[in-house]
Amino acid sequence: LPGELPMEETGSGRVFVAGTYGPALATARAFGDMNAKQVGVTAEPEMMATHLAPSDKVLVIASDGVWDVMGEKQVVETVMAYALQKDAEMASSVLVQACRLVWEGIAGENDIIDDISAVVVFL
Repeated sequence: LPGELPMEETGSGRVFVAGTYGPALATARAFGDMNAKQVGVTAEPEMMATHLAPSDKVLVIASDGVWDVMGEKQVVETVMAYALQKDAEMASSVLVQACRLVWEGIAGENDIIDDISAVVVFL
């Protein structure tokens, strides 16, 4: 994102061998990686439970390719356009496409666009 420090400076979301900047392992892709296990990556999931309220209308499960370029409010506004029809497939597709456009707008010539995936469930 504009104004954010580059990954090489922050190491954000990556596991490195001490003193190096690569190769790096994205923590979201670490499950089953034996080399990552040697430096402390675990396959123990971090979980959270919450109770849904009667006013809750939608559940969005998305990768960091969504959350890195859109805030919660923008994500909800994007998918709620399809709530009356309960068209979760279209809501997911439009959300992913919108994020892709944002990534393309901020990606330089040699930059990589993050993986973008989303599941929408209308309650």
